[in-house]
Amino acid sequence: QFDLNPHIPNYVYGHTLRMYGNKVVFAADPNWNPGGNNFYIYDIPSSVLTKIDEGHNEFEPEIYGDVVVYRQTRSSGDYLLACRIGATMQNNGCGTNNPITIRPPSQPLLQGHDIYENLVDWAEEFLNGSNYVASVYMHDLSTGLKT
Repeated sequence: QFDLNPHIPNYVYGHTLRMYGNKVVFAADPNWNPGGNNFYIYDIPSSVLTKIDEGHNEFEPEIYGDVVVYRQTRSSGDYLLACRIGATMQNNGCGTNNPITIRPPSQPLLQGHDIYENLVDWAEEFLNGSNYVASVYMHDLSTGLKT
């Protein structure tokens, strides 16, 4: 059993805490803005906490293996990005592992995302008249194909 409380700030949004192997990712904001404005990666064996801040509002991180998928809100809209974590990672960004843009901003609302192996899935929803219409997509990180 491992207690994360001494290692993770008390302003974490509980529903954003995700774990894979020895890494924990979570969104947090010391100013308590809704959704958090940065995400963090905590490496359990080394006790290293890395803050990821690409200069925008990053939140809803998901992790699988060495890839973190997260939402980023900019003035142009919501992005869905992936970042490979590892030795080149640094505070305030993905380092030389620049984020992979999986979904640039568009009219539909981004409703959720997940990652498993090399596959990232997400849902988009838009208003068509008085009805909401949803679509589900998948992006293969190894091939770059979107279905």
